[in-house]
Amino acid sequence: MKQWEKKFSAWINTNELIYVETMKQRIGRSLIYGRLLSFNMDEQFIQLYNDDDKRVDMIPFKEIDQIGSTKER
Repeated sequence: MKQWEKKFSAWINTNELIYVETMKQRIGRSLIYGRLLSFNMDEQFIQLYNDDDKRVDMIPFKEIDQIGSTKER
């Protein structure tokens, strides 16, 4: 978990563009590009500014299949 906290903090500090692949029941897979605004390791969610839709999404960890920097992709 500490490794993810370091990555999340770095992405927030640099305002880095990241991608999040999610899987939601009844909706299916989706790929979101945005900027990480905050995270909560205790309640297990991230808050992401969705660049395409210009909105803020709260995404629970249990829905995230993959997350990373667009630079690493």
